[in-house]
This record gives sequence, C-alpha cells and structure tokens, in this order.
Amino acid sequence: MNYRRAAMIGILLFAGMAQSQASDSLAQSRPYFSSLTASGRVLTPRLSANYLYCLQSTNYGVVESSLGHLAHLKLQRPEENVDCMKSEIDKLALFGPTPQIRYKAYLASLVFDSPGIFARVSIPECSDCDQFFQALSGALHGVLEADKGRKFVMAE
Repeated sequence: MNYRRAAMIGILLFAGMAQSQASDSLAQSRPYFSSLTASGRVLTPRLSANYLYCLQSTNYGVVESSLGHLAHLKLQRPEENVDCMKSEIDKLALFGPTPQIRYKAYLASLVFDSPGIFARVSIPECSDCDQFFQALSGALHGVLEADKGRKFVMAE
C-alpha cells in the first residue's frame, strides 16, 4: 500500500514538473510586450483611464507592469500622446510605496522626458517587465558613459 502511494506521489510530482517546465519555455518564447507596428491610435481614452487606474493600484506588480507598458509604448510610438499619465508617473517616482516602484517610475519618467536618449540605443526583446527595466537602465548607463568626456554648459 505504501509503495503504491509513493509511486503515485512520484508520478504526480514528475507530471507537475514537466508541466511547469513546458509553461516556462512557452512563456520564454513569447515576448512580454505586444507588437505596436499597426498604424492608428494605440492609446484610446478608455485605455488611458485603465492605465491610470493601474498606476494607482495597491498591487505593486500591476503598478510596475503598467510603468513598463507605458514606457515601452512611448519608446515604440513617440508620437503617441501618453503625456496624460506623466504626472502620475512623476508622483510615483517621488512617493511610490516601494524603492522598486520609485526606481522604475523614475526610468519611465526619463523615457517620457527624454525619449531621444533611448533612441540612440536598441532595447532587446524582453520576456518580463524586470528585464525591460534592466535594459532601460543599461541603455541609460551606456549613454551616460559615452557622454562622460563631453563638456556641458549649464543654461542660465
């Protein structure tokens, strides 16, 4: 009886691991962001309201994902008017509930303020939101390193 129970548990564990690996490989093969190559307006008023709602969510994962999607949208379609969310992103950069949200909101805010910085580098396809923000951070670091030798003049 114990042998049967142990064998059944082993089979169930093996099946669960196989299914988990299959779903992980499926998730890795699909890009995190959808393609924005279609012409026309991407951000409708209803979608804007949904993004604002997500940015104000108490679920930190929802907030981080929304920040990533909005930054990606601004990078892919700079002509798209997503500036209605800029004040909420700036507020999250200053007063976000976690350091991760504040940092990601800061990076998203940089994308909104200076999309030209990120236009000079290519952001690879990412399989999740964290990878996207790591790529943004790396791109920003690369641009700052390249500009290290330049002399800047402060505006008066």
